[in-house]
Amino acid sequence: MKKWAVVLGAAVIVLVLAGLYCYSLARIEVVDARITGVKDISLEGFTISWQATARNPNPTPVYLKKIEFDVIFNNKSWYHGEAEDFKVNAKSERVYVFEGPIEWNVPIMAMGGIIDSGEARVRVEGIATVADLGFTQIQVPFSDDMDIKKELTELVIQKTEEIIGTGIDIGETVGSILRAGMDLLT
Repeated sequence: MKKWAVVLGAAVIVLVLAGLYCYSLARIEVVDARITGVKDISLEGFTISWQATARNPNPTPVYLKKIEFDVIFNNKSWYHGEAEDFKVNAKSERVYVFEGPIEWNVPIMAMGGIIDSGEARVRVEGIATVADLGFTQIQVPFSDDMDIKKELTELVIQKTEEIIGTGIDIGETVGSILRAGMDLLT
């Protein structure tokens, strides 16, 4: 009879500890996910900087299994990235910083159409996986976006001035660019 009491007591302790562990994992938050900058915009792409801050209010450190994210422009994902085994110390915050080039091939006239449509936003969205327990995952979503209409407008003006300054037959060049832009949008 005593053996059963010890086994039952040990099982209860293990279940309580497991419950507390799962509860602590569920308290992890991504408190600040934001785009910190967009630079070097060209017809070939741009460089984006963003960061996500994970907060751990628990008395023990937690390892995020992974952070997955997409960089989205004009409702199309241009980049998918991930980081794994991201440690957040007890009762602290940890910042994950990303900066990288996003390559695209958007014709100048297509950019003009994007600007006119008012959809000149770049967005980062993703999920931080706190734990993968086999039968369930604890995940925290995050997202942020930034209007890059001003930067795209400056690029279109610059490229248009370059075309006009070269003395190329404007009608032929604009026609080629328009056809390429329509191909991209369809």
